[in-house]
Amino acid sequence: MFALLKMVDPDIPVKVPIEVLGLGSVMLVIIVLIHGAGLDRIIDRYKRRSDILRRRFWHPYTATSLFAATILLMLFLHVFEICVWGVALNRTGLITSLRDSMYFSANTYTTIGYGLMILPNNWRELSPLMAISGLFTFAWTTGELFSIVERQRQLVGDLAAQRKTRRAAMNRVFTQVTGQAHALETHEEQAEASLTREQRRALWEEIETKLKQLHDAERAEVEALRRDES
Repeated sequence: MFALLKMVDPDIPVKVPIEVLGLGSVMLVIIVLIHGAGLDRIIDRYKRRSDILRRRFWHPYTATSLFAATILLMLFLHVFEICVWGVALNRTGLITSLRDSMYFSANTYTTIGYGLMILPNNWRELSPLMAISGLFTFAWTTGELFSIVERQRQLVGDLAAQRKTRRAAMNRVFTQVTGQAHALETHEEQAEASLTREQRRALWEEIETKLKQLHDAERAEVEALRRDES
């Protein structure tokens, strides 16, 4: 096969330099390891923040902000990996301009492949290895993204259910306390007509104390409902 290629064009290099395969393989492994570590942290952050939203009974809309932040972190992770490739190309002297190396790295990593810049002829085999590293990491991100979308739907549903349950419980407690307070005021107003001025003042102080106790009981019941739901 090599002899046939040489007969067609003697200038065609038929052997891939070992340094190309070595650098490409090492960089591919480094990029995948970086991506795995970063993705694990992003997923763990999403899970922890989701639990916090559930415990604190946040509005379902806040889950959208958490989801958007997670997507941005995934994007920044890929941008960082592109920068790693770009710095490697620049430091090895394959592309002298750092900006050009970043641009070439982004095009190759994302398998877009357009642009006028190319690697030196003896290092051209590095480009497919860069593209393979991008395929690995983007496939990994896509798989985790499907999982996050499912968790996001569950989170929004949980927050909406919690909000509905808490609102119903607070309305029930408010109605109960309001009814008790109204009955207490009505009872005391009926007895007030036969009392002196000092007795009326003492009676209203007693009413205020009882109303405060009712409101304290309301707050305690709401807190108990929150603890039970969490």
